[in-house]
Amino acid sequence: MTAEISTNSAQTLFAELEPSLAGIAAKLRVSDPAGEARSWYARFTDIVSAFNAGKLQREIHRDDGTVETVPDNPTEEQNEAFKKSLKSYLKTAFKHDLIQAFNKRKRFVQIDDHLDRRHGEPQSVASQPTAQVYLSEAEIIRLSDLINLIESDCKRKKKSVSVARDQVNYLFLLATHKFYKQFIKEYGDMPIVRDLHAQDARDFFIFDIREGRTVAIGQQLQGLIDHEPVRAVQLCCRKLLSPDKGYFTLNRKISRYFNSTLGGMAYRLKKLRLGHPDSDGDFDI
Repeated sequence: MTAEISTNSAQTLFAELEPSLAGIAAKLRVSDPAGEARSWYARFTDIVSAFNAGKLQREIHRDDGTVETVPDNPTEEQNEAFKKSLKSYLKTAFKHDLIQAFNKRKRFVQIDDHLDRRHGEPQSVASQPTAQVYLSEAEIIRLSDLINLIESDCKRKKKSVSVARDQVNYLFLLATHKFYKQFIKEYGDMPIVRDLHAQDARDFFIFDIREGRTVAIGQQLQGLIDHEPVRAVQLCCRKLLSPDKGYFTLNRKISRYFNSTLGGMAYRLKKLRLGHPDSDGDFDI
């Protein structure tokens, strides 16, 4: 690892870190330690990006308590020391995120702690998530709900196609739908909401449904474009599928669809779950 953390180095780092994260989650007695560790990957990449961008200071925290800034051209020893310090930082961030997520969930769940009171043992903040939790049907949103919403968008967009750009947007939605159909085959129809009242999608979704999403949707979209007979549609997709900047362009498009279109997925899923119809008509992405 160098001071600049590459994508491959970050993936290797997370693979090394994941068992420790699951251990932390287990100690905090969350219901699915491995799932919580795995779902933290997006947050992990945000932190790594912040280090690379200079928003977070790259520092080495020595065992004797001294702190050293990582130079532009670090030695191998400094790289290893920074990696050790970074792992410690990430573990602490993961633990804090778990506790913060629990504190947010308290706003809308009822925790049955009578068993702990019966034994005369007060619950700590860390142990409370293991208490029996009751959610109303209105608060349970599953992966199938998300898939149904994307499928509905696909049908609406297909009906409104008039120019090449419309067809690209339809194929993008179709690729996204295919990705999540594969996702549900692999992981089942799991609940995907952490906090029904969250405004930020990172707080709203309990499982990380973004992991590997951009690359996989890009592959699905490429397959659809390869069979697209209209040349103008292929040209419109060139930027999305560019080997150089296509990943970032596609990622922005996915983010707009999930966070902005028709109010964003969190808003739309919650509205549908509470019995309110989704917006009708065409929409842009």
